[in-house]
Amino acid sequence: MEHAAALRCPLCGADNGCALASGSVQACWCSREAIPKAGLSALFAAAGLEFPAPAEAARCVCAACSH
Repeated sequence: MEHAAALRCPLCGADNGCALASGSVQACWCSREAIPKAGLSALFAAAGLEFPAPAEAARCVCAACSH
């Protein structure tokens, strides 16, 4: 996956704030969130997108889309 893509939310395209993708040694904000796979599937479906393949699913959604 392209580095710039890893920094974008797969749902809305906004900066996802992913600490790991940006090279930070701090834990990503999403490591403190519990977003069940069913919940992610519903988010993608609501956006008219298919749930991504495992490699693409490694991208963080942004905090706004996760809630």
